[in-house]
Amino acid sequence: MTPSFDTRHAAAELSPGFLLWKVSNLHRAMQRQALAALNLTPTEFSVLACYGDLERRGRVTQSDVCAHASLDKMVVSAATRNLIAKGFLERSFDAADRRAAVIALTRAGRTACNRALRIIEPLDEAFFAASGDGETFSRQLRDILTAAKE
Repeated sequence: MTPSFDTRHAAAELSPGFLLWKVSNLHRAMQRQALAALNLTPTEFSVLACYGDLERRGRVTQSDVCAHASLDKMVVSAATRNLIAKGFLERSFDAADRRAAVIALTRAGRTACNRALRIIEPLDEAFFAASGDGETFSRQLRDILTAAKE
């Protein structure tokens, strides 16, 4: 007798959640390999890129990155510490509010981020090419994020 398994799917490969998990793991492994030469993990790259993106709009704190990337504060804190140790970020304090540390990319951080972007963006384009139209796929991902936050 086969034990009961309470799922709607005849096979795991028919579950969108399982497929997303597999795709995410494969994508992360490819990023890890591509970024190794730059001494960056995929998480460090993503956090560094978030700081860079947000910095274009003004001063940035770790809380800003947490909100922007929907990341846990412990993940951002650990990545930020690592990036500061590598010389890619620097921390300063606002004279008006000593509790809020302002984080900025260093020259080395900006160089590393730009090098990583030249690796990661083509990797992403090739990886997600099977999805068809990249703009439509990106919009669908944004729609999923928006709906999940409601």
